[in-house]
Amino acid sequence: MDELNLTYFAEIDQTDTVIRVIVADQGFIDRGVVGNPSNWIECFTDEDGKANSKKTFPGRGYKYDYNSGLFYMSQPYPSWTLDSNFDWNPPTPMPEEVDNTWIWDESAQEWIVGANSAGYNGQPAGPQGPGNDNT
Repeated sequence: MDELNLTYFAEIDQTDTVIRVIVADQGFIDRGVVGNPSNWIECFTDEDGKANSKKTFPGRGYKYDYNSGLFYMSQPYPSWTLDSNFDWNPPTPMPEEVDNTWIWDESAQEWIVGANSAGYNGQPAGPQGPGNDNT
């Protein structure tokens, strides 16, 4: 009996988006048991379960770049742009204040203080940020 060599595989759709990640033997993938073998990309983790040197370990909804062989997160907000390192960047950098948790407000195109922050006043975010009801 042949020894199984189990590894991770990500299924990629026609938009280069990860549909699912499974653990399987290469022969299982090659036989087409779970669909067209050309739609499956082998992916790796290290001992800690973190991604190896190829950017990041994929999950459902991640994107795959065939030129670089990298998986990366899907665009978090329409205004964010992808840089050459496959990192998403907001139109304005996140504030560096360490006492707050910052959340991106896409409609206002700005960072707002999150609910678990020292500066949070208990009010929902309005168009101008937390607690501003425009009255």
